[in-house]
Amino acid sequence: MFNSVLALSLAIPCLLRPTALGQDYRLHVHSIESQELKDAVKACTANARIVGLGECTHFTKECYLLKREIIAALMESGFRGLALEVDFGQALIWDDFVTNGNGDLDTIVAESGWFTYRTDEFKSVLKMLREHNASAKQPFRIFGMEMTAVNHNTAWLSTFIKKSGIEDDSLHELLASSAPTVAFEQHSFEQASHYWKLSHRTSNFLKEHETQLMESCGESDLRIAVRMAEIFRQYATYVSHADNSLKLEFRDQFSARNVHWCLETLGPESKLIVWAHNGHITQDALANYDVLGNHLSRWFGDVYFAIGFTMGHGEFGAFASDGFRRWKIEATQEASVTLELSRLGAPYVFANIRQGLEQDPRIDSPLRQDRFIQRDSGESFSSEWPQLVRINLSQAYDALIYIDESSFPSPIEWKRPGNSN
Repeated sequence: MFNSVLALSLAIPCLLRPTALGQDYRLHVHSIESQELKDAVKACTANARIVGLGECTHFTKECYLLKREIIAALMESGFRGLALEVDFGQALIWDDFVTNGNGDLDTIVAESGWFTYRTDEFKSVLKMLREHNASAKQPFRIFGMEMTAVNHNTAWLSTFIKKSGIEDDSLHELLASSAPTVAFEQHSFEQASHYWKLSHRTSNFLKEHETQLMESCGESDLRIAVRMAEIFRQYATYVSHADNSLKLEFRDQFSARNVHWCLETLGPESKLIVWAHNGHITQDALANYDVLGNHLSRWFGDVYFAIGFTMGHGEFGAFASDGFRRWKIEATQEASVTLELSRLGAPYVFANIRQGLEQDPRIDSPLRQDRFIQRDSGESFSSEWPQLVRINLSQAYDALIYIDESSFPSPIEWKRPGNSN
């Protein structure tokens, strides 16, 4: 996942020295609920406005539980929102729950079209946020930065229009015939054209009836509806291209724009957490296009702080060629960052890379060299892939959390929206 240029050239004895990556900036963490970890995260993100929280797989128990604790710590530091790698409309349902208590927690998690969030571990994150907001002066908000699924978006907009009392048969017909329920579906030319029409008609409807919509639905919902029209445009752009590399580039570019919208929605000087895979929050460009973290790093400079995750061995979930399955990887014995971190003997390690770079300004510092590290897993995985990949930590992350042994999370069976069974 990382496009390093140089081959690993450090000798094995150097890699295995206790001081190879430095000592002072690496915190040994012995439990997920560690107060030391929370304090360390709060300290290193004190000047940050956006914190990217990565994950080395989309289906690992420890990643989600650690992120829950980090989010709790960042809320104490004044962070007021969480933008997730999930579609815009799906997040509106979760936001309504955590801010207003509307909806049944079990149902809104089970009906997610994203397998990554259908776990007890993620449900515990929403529960924690709801408990926080129940007594908070300012609610902590949830946003979706994705444009790769639209069913929740069309459902929300249909409800919005019904509430307004304004009749529009052409827009109603376009919304009613928009049916995809999961992300990344393939579309024909005619289907893609449908979403261009939906975007155009939605924008015109909102402009034509702005005053009446403001009166009947309120400024906040109208702002969401205007963004919904933009999300439809992004979706139409995304599905109109057959070139997968181009689609990936559009996806990260649009996600970055949507993160910026989240900040504007929260207000001046607001602070936001971004939850996504390592491959999105990294500050290093991947392949031949810029990822989300690369955009945010250029736009916001040092006030963007990227926290990556990596693991030594254990279980996780991902798709194979024959469907979703449970995977297990063994600990590597090859010279690598992974082996070095495993030999520290802690279940978790928090490495403040920014601090390490300040402590060791040498050009040939191990943090500035291309190293090997355990391969990440996204939606899919294959045992035929190399176990280790190259990474330059100084270019990828501002901090790295190492999980020595990962566990398979507690999955929740998918319940299709509107299906009572």
